[in-house]
This record gives sequence, C-alpha cells and structure tokens, in this order.
Amino acid sequence: MRVYTDSSYIKIGIVEDDYAIRQSLKDYFIIAAKELDIQYKIIFSVDSIAELSKLQITDDVNFIILDIHLKDENGIEHIRELNTRFDGAQIIVITGDTYNEGNLLKAVKMGAKSFIYKPFKNSDLHATMKSVLSTGSHLEPALRTKLMQLLNGTNFNAAKFENEGLTKRQISIVVLLLKGLKHREIAEHLGISTYTVNNHIQNIYFKLDIKSRSELLRMYQQMEKLT
Repeated sequence: MRVYTDSSYIKIGIVEDDYAIRQSLKDYFIIAAKELDIQYKIIFSVDSIAELSKLQITDDVNFIILDIHLKDENGIEHIRELNTRFDGAQIIVITGDTYNEGNLLKAVKMGAKSFIYKPFKNSDLHATMKSVLSTGSHLEPALRTKLMQLLNGTNFNAAKFENEGLTKRQISIVVLLLKGLKHREIAEHLGISTYTVNNHIQNIYFKLDIKSRSELLRMYQQMEKLT
C-alpha cells in the first residue's frame, strides 16, 4: 500500500457557486483517492472569490477548479489574481457557456490551463488534471482548433523572442505557428519549401527547449504575464 506524505497530495481548490456541483466534486475526489490510488486533498471549497479572499491559506495548491459565473462576478477576471496568490496552481475553468469564443480566448490569455464545459463527468476532470500535470495544459481537439482560429486574429509581439537566439526568419515562423497555420501554409506564406519550414521548426524547438506548438503557446503566454 502506498504511503502518502503531505507533499505527495494533489491539493485542490474549488470556486463554484452551485452547491450541488461543489459537493459532487468534493465527493468525487474522496472516491477517486480510493479507487485510483491518488491522494487528493481539498484545501478550500467556496462559492465566490470574495469568500476565498477571507480565508487564511498557508497550503500550496496544485489545482484550482474555477467556475466562470460566480453570483455577480466573472471568474475569468480573477485568474491572474489567483495565479499571483497561489503561485504554481493550475487553473481549470468550468462553464456552462457552450463554446463562448470570448471566454475561451480570455481565459487562456489570463493563464487558465484547461477549459471544461458543463455538464461534464468527474472522471473527465480527473483525466484533464492528469494531462495538465504531464504536459502543462489540456484542451480537447475541437477547443484547441477553435483557440488557434481565434489566435489567428491576434497581433503577436515577435520582439519577445529576440533574446532567445532565434533568427528573423525563425521569429516569423514562430508568429505563424502561434496563429495556427499549418506547416504547408507557413511555407506558402513565406515562399519557401515545407522541408525548409520543418527544419526551421526543429531548430526553433531546440533553441527554446520545447517539443510542440502547445508548449510554444504556453511560453508566449508566460512572456505576456511578465510584461
């Protein structure tokens, strides 16, 4: 039998104004700990950011499950505040707004690591958390495609990569990758071969010490937060 120390717990914070959902999540984490051999610990479970602000919390928090519509406030507006207070916490946004493009883009830009639509199975939340722990973020394919389409209209500040040892051509490719263009589309846009684009992307990933487009997006988001 595995022996858990306090540091081996996956520590959860819940901000959800629907009592039934909040209680269901708490119950699930208790059951999951037994069935999946994972030890969860609920650090806080509140119905609003205002209530959370009254709590004195000294524990680290690994995940915050954050509802968007919290009584008279929008949870997305508090993502950066939560990231500052709970340094290192991974925020998973939950909402009943089906494919609200504005909320999706804003939540990700603010620093959310995943976006789940209600109703959802608690087991899906568990799978999402596992993915976030292993890769740093998680979006379902349809959401990831939608996000890339939305980002295509974003003006990315390429200057953020000038200190990373990238050439001007590589920086141009980084911007197009962030906008969601496929390798073939990048080649057509720049008037070069797909083979050359692939070589540039391999070198970009090597220089930035990343392995995928999603890691590149996370890196850019981190740069955004520091400026």
